[in-house]
Formats: sequence, structure tokens, C-alpha cells
Amino acid sequence: SFTTDYSEKTVMKFIDGMKERNIPLDVFHFDCFWMKGFEWTSFEWDKDSFPDPEGLISRIHDKGIKVCVWLNPYISQKSRLFKVGKEKGYFIKHSDGNVWQWDLWQAGQGVVDFTNPEATKWYKVYLRELIDMG
Repeated sequence: SFTTDYSEKTVMKFIDGMKERNIPLDVFHFDCFWMKGFEWTSFEWDKDSFPDPEGLISRIHDKGIKVCVWLNPYISQKSRLFKVGKEKGYFIKHSDGNVWQWDLWQAGQGVVDFTNPEATKWYKVYLRELIDMG
């Protein structure tokens, strides 16, 4: 996904190409760019590349293929969720109380503190939304 035009057209080309080559395929895994670039993890499909994610998932399922989407336990400071997570105290913190942020995959990501039951519940809400989608 980092080197392709990651879109529904590309995904279906991959899936159909495997079938044409008789390559068994049970699950298609979407890498991070199913979300808007560098807003990981926003739990939100990039509507420019995937304008109808529910329809896409349905079309993939119709081919007998399951769908897996890339997720991580961090939230980019560019994500719509970062401000909420920071205000609610849902991220791992330094000993001085400030959010511990890292720049490995994208600038300023905060890592969800899964030792905090409220943070875990918050993260699960978004997981459930992705699961109800298909």
C-alpha cells in the first residue's frame, strides 16, 4: 500500500489477479492506507480512495473472502481522535503527566494506555463500528 495507488480499483485488481492465477485467497488484508494518510489510527476509511467501504467489503465477501484491516494501538496527533484521547487521559504518559509521544510512523503519535479500563472501552467502541460495517 505504500507504493501503489491504494484504492478500491487496486484492491479488486489484486483479488481478481490472485483468482486468475489460481492462488488461494481466504483473507484480504488492508494495510494502513485504508485510512487517510498519517492519521493512523483514526478508524475511519479514506473516503477519497474508498468512497463506499461498506459496498467494497460486501463485494469482497461475495467472492468468499474475509477482510482484515490494519490497526495499531496508537493515535496520530493528526487523527480526529487524538484531542479526545489526550483530554480524557487515555494515552501513556511521562512521569510529569504529559502524553508520551513517538514519531516512528508519523509525527506525534500517542499510545493508548490499555491498563486504563476507560481507555480500553473507548478504543473498543471504534473496533465495534468497524466490525458492524462487515
